[in-house]
Amino acid sequence: MKMKKRLSKAEKKEHRRKTLQKYHQSPKYKKVKARYVAKAGPVAIRTYHREYYHKELKNSSTYKAKRKLYAQKPYVRLASCMYQRVYSKTPKCLNRMHTYYCSALYKKQNKLWRDLPANKLKTAIRGLDWRMSDYGRSYKRQWNSARRRSINVIEFVSKEKLLKLHNYRCVYCGKLLHNDKFTHIDHLIAVARYQKLGRLCPESYATVVPACVECNRHKSTKTPLEFIWARAAA
Repeated sequence: MKMKKRLSKAEKKEHRRKTLQKYHQSPKYKKVKARYVAKAGPVAIRTYHREYYHKELKNSSTYKAKRKLYAQKPYVRLASCMYQRVYSKTPKCLNRMHTYYCSALYKKQNKLWRDLPANKLKTAIRGLDWRMSDYGRSYKRQWNSARRRSINVIEFVSKEKLLKLHNYRCVYCGKLLHNDKFTHIDHLIAVARYQKLGRLCPESYATVVPACVECNRHKSTKTPLEFIWARAAA
């Protein structure tokens, strides 16, 4: 007795699709369809075809190959590009992008991508390009003006007095400091963290410390403990 060849899952799916396609082209199906349309109406038949398209055709390898060839045509690429440009400015798209970029999944994936040795240079170049762009510069101006509005503490702190309190040393690396532009007044808890909580920085010598330019820049929005851990890990 001759054994039948066992079909794989993909082959079974393709065979089922071809059988359905052949049946839909047969006169018997056309008669059934005409009776169904007359009884149920055109809306029901459209719903059926939409379900069939999503379940069977859209997942088939033939459909994917045809779609790929179609998408490579110049006029299709141009139309797609124009549509994307218009769609990217709609509230629906902006809300979806905001939700995705603020999600924990995106942040985790982005961090893993940035930590790869091959991508570190790309990240640095992209960041520099963005900062030098018109949008990056305007964003920085807005952020700086908002930051200046929220910082009242600098007006009430004397740099000379602060340096005397800390023996003219950077609190993070111990470097000798002078009362000049290379000495920064750093907030122990970053202003950005207060802004997230909707508060202003407390106006006190206890909330600021003298720091050198390198330490202040590397610390960024970290707390002193986070900054020490980051430096130890590096």
